[in-house]
Amino acid sequence: MTSVREFGILALLATASCVLLFHLTVHLAPLHRDNTKTFITSNATLENFLELRREWRPRVLSIAGAHVCGALVGKAVDSPETHLQTTVGIYSATWLFLINMAIIFAFKRRALMFIWGIFAAVAFGYAPGLVTRVFPWDMPAMFFFTLFVICYHKGFHRLLPAVILVGALFKETTAVLCIALLFLPIPWRGRLKLAIIAGVLFVLVKVAVDMAVGNPLPFFSPSIWPPGRHHLRLEGNVAELLSTPLSMHPIWINAGTLVALMVLPGKDRTLLMLKCVAASFTLSIFVFAEIREFRIWFEMAPLAVYALVNHFAGKDLPNNAAEGT
Repeated sequence: MTSVREFGILALLATASCVLLFHLTVHLAPLHRDNTKTFITSNATLENFLELRREWRPRVLSIAGAHVCGALVGKAVDSPETHLQTTVGIYSATWLFLINMAIIFAFKRRALMFIWGIFAAVAFGYAPGLVTRVFPWDMPAMFFFTLFVICYHKGFHRLLPAVILVGALFKETTAVLCIALLFLPIPWRGRLKLAIIAGVLFVLVKVAVDMAVGNPLPFFSPSIWPPGRHHLRLEGNVAELLSTPLSMHPIWINAGTLVALMVLPGKDRTLLMLKCVAASFTLSIFVFAEIREFRIWFEMAPLAVYALVNHFAGKDLPNNAAEGT
């Protein structure tokens, strides 16, 4: 149980991390033209929306949320540069606040370690000098992966497909969470049923959204149109992994929590699930994205911190014994 005073302390520390994120993202906002496109002008007209890169368009709720935030800020701010910076700062900090509060209600006293672990990952992903872009789907993606971890921890298994589907409208990376459903501590038929339902519904929703926003190759949002080997980034990412200076090496992704998750000892079902999701996500990043764009790894932070907290602060996991196997 958490007392009112303890809750207040946790809320204070959670809010402090949001204030720090506000200042980080305010600094980043004017550094790249893509920040302006996605946070404000992208939703001004349909033409502006269609000018966005193909893989960005299906993230409709993230773009819409950023536009709403920008419209509200615009009522109080006149300067275009201040408008952009304030919008980006408030939008990003608000999502982190939602993440932190969800963690506090779910994990009580242990929330402090989650809050600091996740903020360390975010601070590294937005570190000045390492990145210049901050996008509307960065923090919502982390929120839905956090929500997935919470629902898994609390045993709300039937809610997990809904988390995947709603989250996909903010960023399609929630698809990788379908793998996690195969590791739920329920009979194998139930696991398989949930995974199939989530997978089929995800494909249907993804194809429908892609068609609605004019993507030429529905379901395949990354920039692989026209198809060709030159769009795959595996070779470049491997070379990057071997040549990057240690101070900015991908080993520090999410403040080192991703690598820590992968080498964490243990064989229980939950840890295996987290590692499989992380490995699948990492493979997709190596093939389709740029590994040194550190903010694109935010989704893995809640999973890694969950595993690390349970390992180093005492286990408090769902029943790992397979039922009905």
